Amino acid sequence: MVAFVAMISIFSCKKEIDYSDPNSNGCQLTSWKVISGTGEFSLNLQYDAIGRVIKESTSTGETYTRVFTANKITATDEEGIVDELILSNGRAISSGTGGTLVAGVPRFENTKRYDYNTDGYLTAVKSYQNDMLITTNILTYADGNLIKSVVTDAATGQITNTTTFSYSIEKAVNISFASDPLVTIADSQIGNYFGKPSKNALGSTTETSTDLGGNGFVSNSTYSYQFDAKGNATVININSTYTLYSGGVAGLSDTSIDKYEQTFSCK
Repeated sequence: MVAFVAMISIFSCKKEIDYSDPNSNGCQLTSWKVISGTGEFSLNLQYDAIGRVIKESTSTGETYTRVFTANKITATDEEGIVDELILSNGRAISSGTGGTLVAGVPRFENTKRYDYNTDGYLTAVKSYQNDMLITTNILTYADGNLIKSVVTDAATGQITNTTTFSYSIEKAVNISFASDPLVTIADSQIGNYFGKPSKNALGSTTETSTDLGGNGFVSNSTYSYQFDAKGNATVININSTYTLYSGGVAGLSDTSIDKYEQTFSCK
């Protein structure tokens, strides 16, 4: 009887929301480790019976636990801080981060809302602070890949951040935190919750951020990969440069090299 009830529950969830990833290949990312100039950091993932990540745990003792309902994902860290995704037909339509529980209900200062085009791609991210619109991020796609992100300040109408993306010829499968072009754009959760993902593996990014006074930064990152026989990226190398600007004049520059080692479990 217990097994029968469990099966009904699983099939009901699948009917309500399709959690399948079109970039998947029958494998699940189970852990990753990043090696950088500041040391090593690792993360392990736990899945439920229908392939959703229900818990993340890190090498430094942090935990991140998810609870799923038909239209919501609630994630809580070890200190009780809450993140939330509100879903419609399996896609995120709004999110909140850094929330605290008030009478058992999460309250968020920072929220986002998401718009999609008729092809299923995420095209706009609106960021709010205490329900006041702060920025709007417009996303552009070509050949099945996200190629540009442009952030506009709601108060001034000024473009404050522009990021361009290029891609390798390899197909992207099981996109992870390390190589997801949406990770700094959306309140990202592991899983296919933000429309169609980019079809190719990320090759490089260039990000420019500036204010009215010409203060900001330019960041460039390049990605290289090692793949297993199923196309999973078992190693991701990210080389980055970062230059600060003050009054439009280049100042401090820095470089970094990060190496991600990823482990997968396949059917």
